[in-house]
Amino acid sequence: MVGDDRVMTPSEDEIMRRRKFLAAAVVGLTVPRGVLDSAARLEPAGAAGSLARQVAELEETVHARALEFPTTPTVDQLPRLLRDYAGFRRLSGAVGDHHRFRVEHGLSQLCAFAGGNMATWQDYDAAHAWYGAGLSHAGRGRSRESAAWIAGRSTLLAVHRGDDQQVLHDAAYAVMLSPRGQLGSTLGNALAAAALARLGHRAAAYQALDGARRAVDAQSDQETFTAYSMPWYRLGTFASEMHTRLGDFEQARSYQDASLPAYPPGADTDTTFLRLDRAEAMAREGYPQEGVEQATAALLALSPEKSAPILADRAEEVAEMIDADGSHTEHLRSIVRDVRRNKRDDGSS
Repeated sequence: MVGDDRVMTPSEDEIMRRRKFLAAAVVGLTVPRGVLDSAARLEPAGAAGSLARQVAELEETVHARALEFPTTPTVDQLPRLLRDYAGFRRLSGAVGDHHRFRVEHGLSQLCAFAGGNMATWQDYDAAHAWYGAGLSHAGRGRSRESAAWIAGRSTLLAVHRGDDQQVLHDAAYAVMLSPRGQLGSTLGNALAAAALARLGHRAAAYQALDGARRAVDAQSDQETFTAYSMPWYRLGTFASEMHTRLGDFEQARSYQDASLPAYPPGADTDTTFLRLDRAEAMAREGYPQEGVEQATAALLALSPEKSAPILADRAEEVAEMIDADGSHTEHLRSIVRDVRRNKRDDGSS
C-alpha cells in the first residue's frame, strides 16, 4: 500500500530483482524511466499544497532518511532516495530566497545519502557524481555544515580504493571545514587514524584517534546512530581497526567487546568489520584456523542484501594474510566469491 512503511523481509529473488533494477537505474544524476513506478509502493509522492508545506515535508523526509541510513539495505534505500530527489528537486526553482537555503540544504543531503550507498557497493563513479551534486546544492544553499558532512562521507571513497595518502588529504579537508562534533570532524579524524595505522605511523594514528574522540565528546548525542553522527560505539569500530593494524590486539578486543553489543539491529557493515578485525587478530596471534572460522562466520551471518562488496574485500585481505601462514582458507574464499557473485549478478562492475 502506498505510504505503508512497515518493514517486509524480501525473498532472495526479490532482492536480486531489485539489485538488477538499481544497477540499471543509478547511473549519474538522471532519474530513469521506471524509477518512480518501482518506488511508488515504498513512499507517497512529494507534497502538494503550499510551498512552505512542501519545504517542511522535504526536511521531514531528509530526517527520516538520515535515521534509516545506517541500518537499511541499499536495495531499499536507493529507490526511495531517487524518488525523493526527483520529487523535491523542482522546489529549488520554485521557492523564493526565504526558503531556498533550506531546500538546497535538504537536497544536498539526499544526494549524499545516495552517494554513500553507491560507495558501499563500490559504484564509485556514481558515488562521485552524487557527492558532487550534493556539494553543488550545499554551495547554492551556503551550507558549510552540509559541505563538511559530505566531505567527511566522501573520504570513504579513498578508503574503499585503498589510497591512504588520499584518505589523509580528504580527511584533513573535512576536519578543517567542519565544526567540532560534526561528522566532518569526527569521521575525518577517525578515518585518518586508521589510514595512519595502515601506513605504520603509530604516534600520528593515536593523535588522530584522540582528535576523533574529542570531536565525539563534543556531540550533544553520543548514543544515536544516524547518517550524521559518530556514536561512541562507532568510534570503537575505527579504534578497533587502528589497533588491529598496529598489532595492539588487546586494545582492539576491548573496543570490539564494547562496541559490538551497542550497535542497533541492522548495522551490519560496521559490526562485520569489527568481527573481521577480530579474525585478523586471532590469525596474527598464532591461531589461523580460529581466524578463518571467525571471518567465515562473520560473512555467513550477513543477509544477501547486506553482503556489500567492501566486506568481501576486507575478508579477502584476512584470507590472504592467513594463506601466507600456510593455513587453509578455501571455505572462507568460497564465501567471499559468493559475495562478489552477488555484485556481478547486480549487473554492477
